Amino acid sequence: RWAADGALEYLGRLDQQVKLRGFRVEPQEIEARLLAQPGVGHAAVLVRETAAGPQLIGYYTAEAGQDVQAERIKSALTLELPDYMVPAQLVRLDSMPLSPSGKLDRRALPEPQWQTREHVEPQTDLQKQIAAVWRQVLGVPRVGLRDDFFELGGHSLLVTQTISRVRQACDIDLPLRALFEASELGAFVEQVQAIQLSGERSSLQPIARVDRSQPVPLSYSQQRMWFLWQMEPDSPAYNVGGMARLNGVLDIERFEAALQALILRHETLRTTFPSVNGVACQKVSEQTGLRVQWQDYSALPAELRQQRLQALADSEAHQPFDLETGPLLRACLVKAADFEHYFVLTLHHIVTEGWAMDIFARELGLLYEAFLQGKPSPLEPLAVQYLDYSVWQRQWMEAGERQRQLDYWTAQLGNEHPLLELPADRPRPAVQSHQGELYRFDLNPELAAKVRAFNARNGLTLFMTMTATLAGLLYRYSGQNDLRIGAPVANRIRPESEGLIGAFLNTQVLRVQLDGQMSVAQLFEQVRHTVIEGQSHQDLPFDHLVEALQPPRSAAYNPLFQVMCNVQRWEFQQSRELAGMTVDYLVNDARATKFDLNLEVTELDHRLGCCLTYSTDLFDEPRIAQMAEHWLNLLQALLADPQQRLSELPLLQDDERQQLLDSLGVEAGEQRLDQCIHSLFAEQARLRADAPALTFAGETLSYAELDARANQLAGMLRQRGVGPQVRVGLALPRSLDMVVGLLAILKAGGAYVPLDPEYPLERLHYMIEDSGVGLLLSDRALFAALGELPAGVARWCLEDDQPLLASFSTDELPFISLPQHQAYLIYTSGSTGKPKGVVVSHGEIAMHCQAVIRRFDMQPDDCELHFYSINFDAATERLLVPLLSGARVVLRAQGQWDAEEICTLIRQQQVNILGFTPRYGSQLAQWL
Repeated sequence: RWAADGALEYLGRLDQQVKLRGFRVEPQEIEARLLAQPGVGHAAVLVRETAAGPQLIGYYTAEAGQDVQAERIKSALTLELPDYMVPAQLVRLDSMPLSPSGKLDRRALPEPQWQTREHVEPQTDLQKQIAAVWRQVLGVPRVGLRDDFFELGGHSLLVTQTISRVRQACDIDLPLRALFEASELGAFVEQVQAIQLSGERSSLQPIARVDRSQPVPLSYSQQRMWFLWQMEPDSPAYNVGGMARLNGVLDIERFEAALQALILRHETLRTTFPSVNGVACQKVSEQTGLRVQWQDYSALPAELRQQRLQALADSEAHQPFDLETGPLLRACLVKAADFEHYFVLTLHHIVTEGWAMDIFARELGLLYEAFLQGKPSPLEPLAVQYLDYSVWQRQWMEAGERQRQLDYWTAQLGNEHPLLELPADRPRPAVQSHQGELYRFDLNPELAAKVRAFNARNGLTLFMTMTATLAGLLYRYSGQNDLRIGAPVANRIRPESEGLIGAFLNTQVLRVQLDGQMSVAQLFEQVRHTVIEGQSHQDLPFDHLVEALQPPRSAAYNPLFQVMCNVQRWEFQQSRELAGMTVDYLVNDARATKFDLNLEVTELDHRLGCCLTYSTDLFDEPRIAQMAEHWLNLLQALLADPQQRLSELPLLQDDERQQLLDSLGVEAGEQRLDQCIHSLFAEQARLRADAPALTFAGETLSYAELDARANQLAGMLRQRGVGPQVRVGLALPRSLDMVVGLLAILKAGGAYVPLDPEYPLERLHYMIEDSGVGLLLSDRALFAALGELPAGVARWCLEDDQPLLASFSTDELPFISLPQHQAYLIYTSGSTGKPKGVVVSHGEIAMHCQAVIRRFDMQPDDCELHFYSINFDAATERLLVPLLSGARVVLRAQGQWDAEEICTLIRQQQVNILGFTPRYGSQLAQWL
């Protein structure tokens, strides 16, 4: 095959290719990975028949003097290969058996002795009972007391299956978090035993068949989608499906027969939702109601054939369903060539979801293979159907479970339900159109391997890691500390539901609270705890939560959350063999979205496939592409060092950082909101290092000197946790240190809050408390005057830290700010008599300053007198404009200056630019 660098990579002989559980496997590719492991001398891989069916077995020898443990090798292979290519067992040999000709004798390789970790056989009846559940769910032939559920391939969906089966088998109320907290079999059994000894019995009743002669109400999930359909009957937002390519000989008659048999097997696929006396109910038809469409494109030229095929798939994905009349499933077969067909399938979400599509694909394949051989269906009859579940669900929730879970979620989410405001290309419309687009990208095998290794070390699932990274990105983009992220959950808590096609899926709202001083490890621990607790309360219908919390309702956005995160691992999306055909799943999504943004991560072989579905009401593709790059940068930074603070994590690409440094060259009249103040100043410091920048009380700092001092202070600030969206009070008199402090706060990534020391103490106390600053930068005199500060506000006296400050580097820190981040918060006169804080972003003040520079043709040889109080709203402009144009700023000292003193200073410093009020200007005119 072709490698990424264009070279041909030898995989092995076709006659050694094997098929395992529907996948084509190259044993020699796995052998090559084994040989690449340190200390491995020789390797062989083959398929062995075992009690659990065919399994891949790896054999290896160790180089002389090397102690190569099978457990370490398997861990490494797990990071490099898809699950189906990782040998179920590795066997270490002293030497490989050879034939008389000197070649490997594969038939002489010994039978494996099944072991994972050091095997400790289950002894008690309970240990054996639960070990059997693990074997069934995980698909492994043997489980010991020291084996770890997640190391054996477990994930969140399999946790739900395992817990539901153990609940039923042991008749106990077992929380889902039990398996996360005790993932080794022995420890898990101890948890189960402790609950048994407490005498607690399961409150979950089994699902029973119900009378179908009476109208049956909808499940909670169906009810929500039926209501949404009533509101927008022509929307394709809840269409589900895709397209599969079938390469090989297709028996169309038997394929259709298998499809019809599958629909007859699952009542849901024959269900419609009419309204009876004003109430929607489920109506199951005796007939399938399906006619498979047939299209023959084989005579068309290849390019036109692909265009027609894509147009057909798009049309099917966007054609709405009528939930009252049905059918709610459409199927089409397309002939592209004699041995190439396409199967286009579309369903409404009210009858299916991801787990159900796995069942659909698996059972359709089994039925087709059986019918090809003239055999009856190999599938066991279903004891209950989705309709029975919908009745059971309502009875169980209304018996008290609804209130228990509602109490948890209302406490978890609180009374505030903030709208997430991300930087967008357009204002949010009054009514969302649900029109969307998709942006696809991948985590390369190397990064995907790092993610898996990180998860294994830290007891995390892939969903936890992806959600934490997304939360970090949203925090950095929006500046909001309190985030809500939507998450789909399987909601199949009874074993009877595992094999049913239907809409079991529920939606949760995960709350993540962040700040710049939080470490990566703290973020992951918070997300891990939130996800585990959420799994234990996954049954409360989303609509019930919305109804109870009463968030602001609007047609412009989804209630409670606007961004969703989802991790998928569905078998139906993987290429596989079926009755001599190769089946490849081809994604064909409806360009529709229910949210502002939806991140989906899918496990695909060595890599992780990612997709950002975004609302085109708000975003264009370039912004989403940049967001994807920033997300990847953040993910790599999160994995690198769990002790980093969130405010320290780099977000920008190298070229973006350079762009910020080079961004002074704007065309006249151009308005840009994509720049940061401190990057523009750093560019001037680089271009005009020796030019005078700042003068105060007879002392002048060059641009290089001012930049170096600001960089040193920024290093100390960042060490103290200052970063994006972290506010720092700046309470220094007009001086060199005041300007150094202002620039340093920006360079550290924070936002400064100007506090003029000449203001009344009561007013300063109010601004310190109201602004929420976590750190106050000032001098001894003001700290003594202020007295006790509000709780949570740290003091930092620059006079006391000069020796330590000198030890910090004068080099520029990595940029971690975005243009939409806060640059400063300034207080103006409020209508209530109290000062009112106004937040100004980097992009806004940078754009304004550059407009002023262009408008007044500011030049590097200009010199401006900075006259205003630091708390005057024009003060920031009049300080920054000259520093961003290479000019010099002269600061007047604190206190009252009369016109004669000011004019004297102007003449001494050769000031040629002044900013002042007209009234004061008239006084100066008498002296100039």
